[in-house]
Amino acid sequence: MTIVVVASAWSSPWDSDATGAPPAACTAASSWGTLQESRASRLLALVNAHRASIGLPPLGVSPALTDAAVWKARHMAEYGYLDGNDPAPPVARSFATRLSACGYPGRVIGEDLAQGYTDADGVVAAWLASPDLRAAIENRGFTLTGIAAARSGGGNVYWVEDFAGPIPTAPGAPRCVVPYVVGKTVTAATQSLKRARCSLGGISRGSSRSVPRGRVKTQSPRAGTVLAPQSPVNVVVSSGRRH
Repeated sequence: MTIVVVASAWSSPWDSDATGAPPAACTAASSWGTLQESRASRLLALVNAHRASIGLPPLGVSPALTDAAVWKARHMAEYGYLDGNDPAPPVARSFATRLSACGYPGRVIGEDLAQGYTDADGVVAAWLASPDLRAAIENRGFTLTGIAAARSGGGNVYWVEDFAGPIPTAPGAPRCVVPYVVGKTVTAATQSLKRARCSLGGISRGSSRSVPRGRVKTQSPRAGTVLAPQSPVNVVVSSGRRH
């Protein structure tokens, strides 16, 4: 099994291989591997559970970082390699340029990769056993993430987690105005948060006498809070009445 990490701080919106426009965009070919969405969801839950165990807030899910992770996982599954930078075809570029091409405009970014593990538990255990990979998971400056897993035609699973800091905003730029999501399903809450330029953070569960099972019981921060774009909103989902 091989694991690598790429963690980099950068100081310009584009890396040195950029040409002024996003190269190769961010759309994976339909033939590149098979996405493993349940495995990716499990990975997110485990990473956020570890962060909570050491007093860190959960990572919010960024659509741009997710797109970057999906592209990378499927590309590695198709071409059978493990490297933070993207080799051609379709284009040779750094991982920072890929994140830019996928729409993330920030400058504090990192990436953990793995292959050869069939389940997320094994991936997270291996990452936490490596000081460099663990540092990305436990980085207090990272507030957003994007995760993907893709299976190759030969059955090998490739794992990607991208990390990033808050998205910088110019004065007067649209921000995340937290919507009221109590009473919504997780899917509906996620959609409301996305429309409000926020992101779904940690999900926990708790019993409730009044909120139906599977719907949001409480949220944090509360509705109306103004935050940086893509800031995570944590929710507690009702597990129904306690028996």
